[in-house]
Amino acid sequence: MIQIFIFIIMSIFSVGCTIKEPPVKIYRIDAELQKQSLQEHTHCSDKTLRVLPLQSTNLFRTTTMNYAKGSYEFGKFTQSEWSLPPSHALRHEIISMLDESQLFAFIQSTPSRAKSSWVLEGEIEDFMQYFDADTKHSHVHIKIALRVVDTQSGTIVASKIFSKKLDTQHNNAFGGVEALNKALQMQLKEMQQWFAEVCR
Repeated sequence: MIQIFIFIIMSIFSVGCTIKEPPVKIYRIDAELQKQSLQEHTHCSDKTLRVLPLQSTNLFRTTTMNYAKGSYEFGKFTQSEWSLPPSHALRHEIISMLDESQLFAFIQSTPSRAKSSWVLEGEIEDFMQYFDADTKHSHVHIKIALRVVDTQSGTIVASKIFSKKLDTQHNNAFGGVEALNKALQMQLKEMQQWFAEVCR
């Protein structure tokens, strides 16, 4: 009887040890923006632009993938993460867009003693997936504020808030990633045109 009891206990522990947690899926922020040079339409070819780190709340400074549900509820996907914090990845996407645009003589993205003509400041106000209360529908929202500041005078050359909402095709983390990247691609195109206007 005792041997049977011990066998049952060992069997339970053995089954418990074989249960594995599902792997965490890692998603990246990549707008896949097509290359477009605006070099022929710029008056900023003699200016250097320093891109400062994007400011944000703690929600966008980690690889945790957060979401909102209904009017007041916030949560996080337990089996999905970003490969980089959105604050880092979005800055990289903006820098890549500026490099491809060729509007400026040089884009400074790393700490340097070299003086820059202008500085780009920015804040991430939103970058998240939103579910209805019944979780049957979701959309994403991206909101980024940018300011171009003249380093010599300290004055704001131009500023704009970019906001984009887009419905998801799937009500899960993958659907949110897919929609966020698509919305970001659209937003980067708007930013590109805005910089072109600033440089005219």
